Amino acid sequence: MNKTLCGLVTATIVGCSGAYQSRSDWQEQPHSAMDDHIKEKLSGSSTAKSSGIFPALSPGKNYIVLIAKYDDVKQLSKLAGFSGNYGHIETMRNGKVYGCRPPQCGEMSVAELQQKFRGYPYELREVEINGNAPKAVTWFKGNMEGTKYDLFYNNCTDAVVRMYDMSGDKTVRVPPVVVDQAYATNVRLRNFMRENGIPKPNREFIWFPDQFENIGKVVRKGVF
Repeated sequence: MNKTLCGLVTATIVGCSGAYQSRSDWQEQPHSAMDDHIKEKLSGSSTAKSSGIFPALSPGKNYIVLIAKYDDVKQLSKLAGFSGNYGHIETMRNGKVYGCRPPQCGEMSVAELQQKFRGYPYELREVEINGNAPKAVTWFKGNMEGTKYDLFYNNCTDAVVRMYDMSGDKTVRVPPVVVDQAYATNVRLRNFMRENGIPKPNREFIWFPDQFENIGKVVRKGVF
C-alpha cells in the first residue's frame, strides 16, 4: 500500500463497491455491490450499444468518475462520517475508463461505463497528477487488467490509489482510513457491521469513494 498516501483518519472500514450481507439484507438493498457481484458471475458483463457521453474531454487530461451506486457502500460511508453520496469510483483518460467493478478489474469504453451504470447520478472531476499518467495506465493493464474483483481486497478505490502510486506522484491527496483504529473507535459503524455480518477487512488501510469528492475540479454532473 502506498505509504505516501497514508494518514490517520478514523472513519470507515469497508472499501468501495460493496460489503458482505445476509440474503435478507440483499433484498432490502437492491442496489448493493454484492448483488452486482452475484449477477455478473451468473450472466457476465453486458455490452454497451450507446455512444460516449463525454465527447468534449481533453486528450491527455486525467479524470475520476464518482458514481452514486451501491447502497451498502453509501450507508457505511455515511455512518463513518463521509457524505454517503457515492459508492463507486473509476479513473478516466483519453476516452478510456480504468477500474475495478464486479466481476473483474479492467479497461472499458465510456459507452460501456454508461451502459453499466445507466440511471445512476455521477460526478466527473478533472484531477492533476504530478507523475507519469501513461506509466500508470501501462501498469494497470499489466497488473490489474483481468484480475478478480474483491469487495475488500481488490476494489475500485484500490485501483485508483494503485494507479496514482505507480504514476510516481508523491503528493498526499487522500489520507486512507486506518482499519484497526476505525474499527476500535467507531462504535456505530462496528455495531452495524456486526449486525449485518460484515467482517473487518484484514488489511492496514482502505479508502472510500466519498473521500475523493474534493479532489480536482468538477467538470460535469449528471445521470448516466
